[in-house]
Amino acid sequence: MTRIQNRDDLLSFSQVSKQFLKVACVRRRTLHNSFTDILHDVLPASPNLRYFRCSKPLSNKQMKLLAQSCPKLTRLDLGIEKKLDSEAYSESSYV
Repeated sequence: MTRIQNRDDLLSFSQVSKQFLKVACVRRRTLHNSFTDILHDVLPASPNLRYFRCSKPLSNKQMKLLAQSCPKLTRLDLGIEKKLDSEAYSESSYV
């Protein structure tokens, strides 16, 4: 892809891209995301989101944004579960 040289064109392209993203998010019901830096653009535009999955840790600010922006959210998968050692799990199940 060729870089946009003109600064005004670059700003216009950026604005159009953000608007397109917002329009695309309005009907979105699920979101699988690993790019936490775009959440501030995506989440406020996704009021119908019901399932959110993110493989990277979220900050408190991002969690607050998620809660405020997505009132219909019913399932949240942050991918932070830890794998249990099979021996530790089997020992604790007998206690």
